Amino acid sequence: MTTRLDALERVVVAGTTAAALVLVPGVPAPLRAIVMVGWALVVPGLAWVRELPLHDPVEQGAGALALSLAALV
Repeated sequence: MTTRLDALERVVVAGTTAAALVLVPGVPAPLRAIVMVGWALVVPGLAWVRELPLHDPVEQGAGALALSLAALV
């Protein structure tokens, strides 16, 4: 039995994979910083945004950013 990932799940998987790949030694520091900050600002919130009654991608993005920032505080 296989399951297909929806768009939000694909973004979470891709962001987490990118964050894991930049931890490999030899990755330039500026690239590492950009990917890790981007991950911290978006991916944790995307994991929870599906529980909210948001349907528009812009609303989901704003909700993901807000939830991620709230998690950092």
